[in-house]
Amino acid sequence: MKLQSRNFVEALIAVMAIWLIVREIPEFAVSQFALPFVDAQFQNANWKANEITHFSVSLLMGVLLLVLRRRLGAWLVSDSDIDAPLATSLVAVSTALIGVYFVASGLATLVTFLVNLNYDREISMHYLGTGVGFLIAGVLVFAVSSNVTQLWAALRGKNSDAA
Repeated sequence: MKLQSRNFVEALIAVMAIWLIVREIPEFAVSQFALPFVDAQFQNANWKANEITHFSVSLLMGVLLLVLRRRLGAWLVSDSDIDAPLATSLVAVSTALIGVYFVASGLATLVTFLVNLNYDREISMHYLGTGVGFLIAGVLVFAVSSNVTQLWAALRGKNSDAA
C-alpha cells in the first residue's frame, strides 16, 4: 500500500522534533530544581550550565525541525518521488533524522566544551573531539540521506523504483 510519501516524511520529522523537544526535560528539571538535594561531590560550577546547554540545543533543534518539516520533506521526497513506495521514503527520512540527531548531539557537546574550557582542560578537550566528531558525522549522514535509497535498493538487490 502506498501512502503519500511526503506527508509520511513530514509526520516522521514532526515526531523527531517533538522527541528532541521533550527528551531533555526530565534531566533538565532534576538539574535545576534538585540541586540542593544533590551530594556536593557531584556538583561543579558548570553542572547547571551543561544541563541548560543540552536542553537549549535540543529544544532549538526540535523547534527548527517542526518549523522546517515541509521544506525538509520536499528535499527528501521530490515531486517525482511523491508516489514512491513507503519503504523508500522511510529510509530517506530515517537517515536524515539520524543525521539531525548527531548534529544536535555535536552542537550540545561543543557548547559543553566552551562552558568547561576554563574548568577542566582534559575533560574539555574530550568534549571538543566528541562534539566535532558527532557534528561531522551528522552533517555527512544528513547530506547523503536523500540519495541513500539507491544504496538501500542495491542492498535489497532491486532497482530504486521497486524499493
